[in-house]
Amino acid sequence: MARSFEKQVEKNRQKILMQQKKQGVQPGKLGVKGEGDTFKGRNIILPVVLILFGGMYGSLGFIGKNTEINSFLYWITIGLYIMLGVVVFIRKPYLRVGQKALYTSKFNRDRMLSAESIQKIVLSQGMVSIVPKGNGQKWNFSRSRNRFDTAAMGERLKEFGKTNNVTVENH
Repeated sequence: MARSFEKQVEKNRQKILMQQKKQGVQPGKLGVKGEGDTFKGRNIILPVVLILFGGMYGSLGFIGKNTEINSFLYWITIGLYIMLGVVVFIRKPYLRVGQKALYTSKFNRDRMLSAESIQKIVLSQGMVSIVPKGNGQKWNFSRSRNRFDTAAMGERLKEFGKTNNVTVENH
């Protein structure tokens, strides 16, 4: 079974490499370190909520004085909530603008959107939205939620729209 699993992994890796070649992406260049202009933000809301939730859960153990909570799993749960909050804080969200594609991370996976598959780019005060063609989910980059520099991002996306014939709307 292990040998067949290794064959399946290799087959999937080859398939992804072929897809990246067809899209004009150099293999292994999907993340933050690829070519293009990268705009990084900072996720603040979710880490604070996770750390507060861990602290609230930890304080519940001290409120009930009649019951003694000395469970190993109880303290592991509190520690894991706090650790998850720190990890989410350290991992920065980003938008990388390449020559013919946009890259970001969504749900802990690197995503790519080629210029042909972008319907329009909407720029507004403190917010940048990228609307894909079809049923894809909009990519929203906000100054208030993720601390992106939306003014510089908007200027770079205007250039991207001109070179790749993508509609850019200002609101």
